[in-house]
Amino acid sequence: MSFVDNENVFRTVRETRTCPSWRNNATCGGRRPTDYPPLQKRFDEAGLVLLRGVKSQLHLLDIAGVLGTVFRHPHAAPDGLTHVKAAHQWDSADAEARNEVGLTSSALTPHTDRSGMDRPPNVLGFWIEHQSAIGGSSTFVNGAKLIEELSVEDPQAVRALTRPKSVAFKSEAGLSEGQIVSFTDKGLLLRFRYDKMVYMAPDVAGVLPLLNRLMTRLAERFSLNDGEGYIVNNHSWLHGRTHFHGCRSAYRVLACRG
Repeated sequence: MSFVDNENVFRTVRETRTCPSWRNNATCGGRRPTDYPPLQKRFDEAGLVLLRGVKSQLHLLDIAGVLGTVFRHPHAAPDGLTHVKAAHQWDSADAEARNEVGLTSSALTPHTDRSGMDRPPNVLGFWIEHQSAIGGSSTFVNGAKLIEELSVEDPQAVRALTRPKSVAFKSEAGLSEGQIVSFTDKGLLLRFRYDKMVYMAPDVAGVLPLLNRLMTRLAERFSLNDGEGYIVNNHSWLHGRTHFHGCRSAYRVLACRG
């Protein structure tokens, strides 16, 4: 996995930002944000793009705007950006119950953001403003490879994960029923989390030990430096991080593409 650097990406981002209304898909100099193929093509083909040379959280917001319509997470500021830092102690007893483990220094199991939604935003952007002294590596699991390996190990496990109404997700809106794996007309849709914000049917819960072993085996890990980040397909990839120690500041943005 190689990085897309500032010259390959932010040249087009700087051009689109010259038009005040470009986020509304207005034309700018005869071109629209959707007319910039390199980043979009790489995202659509690979589902994971590493970024280098990001100068600020606004650059990250611009990239998300090029790829889709920015979605405001409940933890986000009005512009859609969430400042991800350790606002709680790593062992805070209420962080998980409040769905704020991401705002601690704890490790995060690879997961889907906004998994409680029927169709979560499919673009997730992340930028490291300042990396911690220890830990804080980003981890990724390719969903297609995960399901393929799972089907080889235990075909019944895939059937359990694709069964409708086999899980119930907790969110700010209450409970919503669904399934962890769906195959839609636009491809694979994963809705996975492994915490106190989800209830699973017994057959689904029984799959978790094997699923976790496969995720550990397939996980790709990248230690990102200051100014680096990534764009990941939140439907077809799971993302997480390792535990970290020290000051770490990052920004996240979600967007809906297509």
